[in-house]
Amino acid sequence: MFNYIRGSFFFWFGLLFAVVGTPFLVIAVYQLGIERQILREGVFANATLVEKGHSSSRNSSSNYWLKYVFNDPHGVEHIRQAQVKWEQWRRFKDGDTLAIRYLSENPERNRLGGEIDDAWWLLPSMFGLLGVIFGGLGWTFVVVAIRKIIGRLALLREGSIADADITSFEFDRSISINGRNPPFFRYRYIVDGKKHSGRSPDLPFRMM
Repeated sequence: MFNYIRGSFFFWFGLLFAVVGTPFLVIAVYQLGIERQILREGVFANATLVEKGHSSSRNSSSNYWLKYVFNDPHGVEHIRQAQVKWEQWRRFKDGDTLAIRYLSENPERNRLGGEIDDAWWLLPSMFGLLGVIFGGLGWTFVVVAIRKIIGRLALLREGSIADADITSFEFDRSISINGRNPPFFRYRYIVDGKKHSGRSPDLPFRMM
């Protein structure tokens, strides 16, 4: 089976996508749990705005953020930077008081209160979407490739042998390796008086 897996392009292609996408999905689920916990169990408090700023990317989109500080009931200081919309960002100046919500057992998990902060579901949704696209596509390719390999192994163990005639040699135009399309052949065989046809896997170029 290992030899089939080693030679399966779709298995390794899918595994690469799965490895990239699965962590995004895990992060999305983890972050979603934290955000929902803050909404359900969060304690309200006041924080002080200590810095505000923004940055721009090459595609001219801008990110606006507020950095605030607050002390928990034990007097421990906590600092966080939160991304906000421009309409909210322009309302505040350094030293302003901001309403926040935090977990009493873990004050490091906190967010701006009210409608100031971005929607709580935004970050988990972004990571979740990437995870579904890359991870879902990747694991689908992996499962399909393994099912095909298992089918081939079952055919080798239980299949009957028959003579077939090669009907044509062709090139797989969907795959290009170093600018060349790998060859394959089509064949035809008869079982119980009925004609059947099939095609070989893509062949190494040395077999051309």
